[in-house]
Amino acid sequence: MQRVDLPIVNDLGYYEMRLESIGGLGANLCGKLLGELGAMYLGLGAASFASYGSEKRGSPVKSYIRWCRPGKEVRINSPVHHPHVLGIFHEALLDSYPVLQGMTEHTRLIINAPCKQKHWPAQAEIVDAGALAMRYKSRVNMVMLGAIAKATGLVSLESLKELISHTLGQRYPALLASNIKGVRAGYDVVDERAPKGDAAVYESEKPRRYEEAATGGVITCIGNIVTHDLSASREGWIPLFHPDRCIHCGLCDSTCPDMVFQFAVGEQGPVNRGLDYQHCKGCLRCVAVCPVQALTAVKEREWPEKPYALPNQSLITADIPMEASGANSWMSSEAQETERRIEE
Repeated sequence: MQRVDLPIVNDLGYYEMRLESIGGLGANLCGKLLGELGAMYLGLGAASFASYGSEKRGSPVKSYIRWCRPGKEVRINSPVHHPHVLGIFHEALLDSYPVLQGMTEHTRLIINAPCKQKHWPAQAEIVDAGALAMRYKSRVNMVMLGAIAKATGLVSLESLKELISHTLGQRYPALLASNIKGVRAGYDVVDERAPKGDAAVYESEKPRRYEEAATGGVITCIGNIVTHDLSASREGWIPLFHPDRCIHCGLCDSTCPDMVFQFAVGEQGPVNRGLDYQHCKGCLRCVAVCPVQALTAVKEREWPEKPYALPNQSLITADIPMEASGANSWMSSEAQETERRIEE
């Protein structure tokens, strides 16, 4: 076991991490592994938990991890507001959600993206986890696990290999070698020394408390699928539609969890016009169910201009209020409010 001490902690004695993701990229499992890494392989006190809706894939997912010095216990279970390490599992989150809230100039920021954008914080470190995962036949969360662990400056690659071998290796022995390659790839990308960060602190609006919600606990923020972009949950693959092969049987539409396929009225019945990629989560169920291979799995980067991409913009009406980022993911509880006052 690699035993470490924590050189940096906050006022409550914790080293904290927060993972911001879209369901389907594996942030929940990554957070669990980071918690287990601290408790079982670094000799630290540790806790982790995630926050997500009833159907994870395509919806916002947050994972929180806390470590504390040996001999102490993690005594709070509220969300992490000011993380030492912040992992963004898809670049699209930066334009849709306040994922940078609570970040300071000292936060190690890891973003899964092909390249860095000018408007991102100066300390953003880019890890093309999607490309690396496909190269080594691993998963995005394995690459991000290696990158985030390296960003802490506390974890050796050997400890990560031991963690993966004793957890995922027992469940999925055939994937062990690929997962270790993915972890190593993410670990090697991140620099041990943190880049100089912005002095600004990214704060968000104060979360509403339950007492401030409408009578009966009704959440007045309307969730919707029309304007909500679910493409960030894809892991590098998309279903490609071949209209010349399609027999218009409708099996793709019946199996799709988000009703992305568009049909028109034809002389001999409904005609499949293709799918709306904005709302496609990349589950590839349609590819599996198609009896004539009118839908095939292809690498998304090889098709930057997707054919037959039919958006559902016609469904948007002035009578229904729409929000670009869907419903709020959580409201603050009394316990979370207490912690905020302690921090202040």
